[in-house]
Amino acid sequence: MDELRRRDALTVFGSLSASLAAMFGVTMADSAREDADEPSSSGESPTDSNSSSSQTNSSAEQLAYAHDVRARARAAGRPLSTVTDLGEWTATNGKITPTDWRDDGTETAVRLDSPASATRTGISTTFDREIDLTTAALSLGIELERAATETLRIRLFAPDERNQFTMQRYCKRRQGAIRLDVAPGETIGAPDPTAVRGLSVESYTGGGKSLGLTTGALRVRDSPQRRHGAVILTFDDGDRTQLEAAKPLMDEYGFAGTVGVIPWLVGEDNRIGRQELHEMAADGWEMASHPQREGSPLPSLSKSDQRALVERSKRWLLDEGFEQRGESLIWPFGAFDEQTLDLVGEYHRLAFAGGSSTAPWAITEPGWVPRVNGDDSNAVKRAIDMAEQFGSVATLMYHTIGETRLSIDGFREQLRYIDRADVDVIVPSALANAQPY
Repeated sequence: MDELRRRDALTVFGSLSASLAAMFGVTMADSAREDADEPSSSGESPTDSNSSSSQTNSSAEQLAYAHDVRARARAAGRPLSTVTDLGEWTATNGKITPTDWRDDGTETAVRLDSPASATRTGISTTFDREIDLTTAALSLGIELERAATETLRIRLFAPDERNQFTMQRYCKRRQGAIRLDVAPGETIGAPDPTAVRGLSVESYTGGGKSLGLTTGALRVRDSPQRRHGAVILTFDDGDRTQLEAAKPLMDEYGFAGTVGVIPWLVGEDNRIGRQELHEMAADGWEMASHPQREGSPLPSLSKSDQRALVERSKRWLLDEGFEQRGESLIWPFGAFDEQTLDLVGEYHRLAFAGGSSTAPWAITEPGWVPRVNGDDSNAVKRAIDMAEQFGSVATLMYHTIGETRLSIDGFREQLRYIDRADVDVIVPSALANAQPY
């Protein structure tokens, strides 16, 4: 990968952040949220050693955006029905019922019900016109009510069933209605990204469990002009191996990463210290919010406790003066539901969770940018290949390097693979700044 292009990707997008922030605008959180300054019911709070010695007045900082990020992202697309006619939906081992998406009557959907006696079930449709994924991105709504497994496989026929793009996403029943941004995870045959003519959504029943699934509200969004493949390296929890093992190796290639910071644990329990985080930021790394309470995913908490954790985590990043001002979030335990997605959309431009596939540059669900498990080197290489071939974004997820998970040699080999590929290594703000919202 060209060294100048790699560094330019960081420099150019970083320089845009201030002007874009001014354009989007932010506002103070409602006065009703001010009680979030107090510790939540768990009793957790950042320790004094984690606070900046020159800390600014938090109440003067701006936490919530003046607009709903998720609503703006959705509005950036248009119904697929305005581009092409959809064929009849057909089911494999199930019954289809036409319905409206979210009962608002503005976009159509279908409900699939399959019995527990069926092993595999799915639903598919065709497009009257070809969709060109080199200039546009496709997304769809999903609401999973019951299933034997929560893994969904999305197939794009490009142009037929012998030539497909496939992707897997792990949808939780408690997530409610969400959107999936479609991008290649693997290929079958020789799919043509300029000639997508249909799609299917598949899952599994069995084990005494039937399946209930609603899908629809297919939307298409013009892609940003930037179509070069990219890789984002994210590191959860701020473990010291990220500083002591991962960063020196990444420095050899000029790569910068992103740390998911748990503010109240900075410098404790073998975690990176505050000053060290600032030194990493000076080298181009970004700091993302990671508001994790041990053993308590955000959806398990009350709405007020969720808001308190999200606000306290972002406030710490603001007070510390990190350049990107807490614009991105990494979901604790990868868990969220529809309510939590809406909440986080008030404070963050992007949020990252599991998904095992790449993402398009055009994001319509900013609350769920998928990540690939960095401990699985084969999955990492597949994602990098997809990003290189089809101009998508592969976000990689790491925890510890060189200990119980990915070995130092394994991480080094992944970095070599990235360097040999024709992709840019970027940070989350580059992806956020490519969006029109």
